[in-house]
Amino acid sequence: MSWVTNVMLSVTMYDTDNAGEFAAWIRDRPQEYLRRESYHPALANPWPDDQEWPGPYIGGLAESPVSSWSGTKYPECHVWLGVLNTADLGKVRERFAAVPWRMPNAVQLFLMDQEESFFRVWMLRDGAPVEVPMPGPYEEDDEFWSAWFRDQHPGV
Repeated sequence: MSWVTNVMLSVTMYDTDNAGEFAAWIRDRPQEYLRRESYHPALANPWPDDQEWPGPYIGGLAESPVSSWSGTKYPECHVWLGVLNTADLGKVRERFAAVPWRMPNAVQLFLMDQEESFFRVWMLRDGAPVEVPMPGPYEEDDEFWSAWFRDQHPGV
């Protein structure tokens, strides 16, 4: 787990309200997903769970406006974008799964944690978040960086 996680959420037009509610939860209820142990031990539980979050900005998602999509066609998905800070991603995925999506098989949650180079894609199957497997290599594999290294250091 890290300090910064990039987030994208893609839904069909039938789930824009649910996506908005998920985004509101991210914005308004960080006490439900914040990784409290990341802070100083004296602040590990600085507020009761039933109180409003008194702390600094933690994260948020905003819907990508249609005007940001180039071209002459109207997009057939709705995308929310944002960044989380010190989030317990397991809790975020649990909440994602708990939303009463109208088309649960079509929603996609993209998470790219700090020091990761690509998004991990999560979808719902039988009510549970499932990571869509990506073929390797991954960031911890030497061959992941080899092509980039060759481009940056020709002749080495």
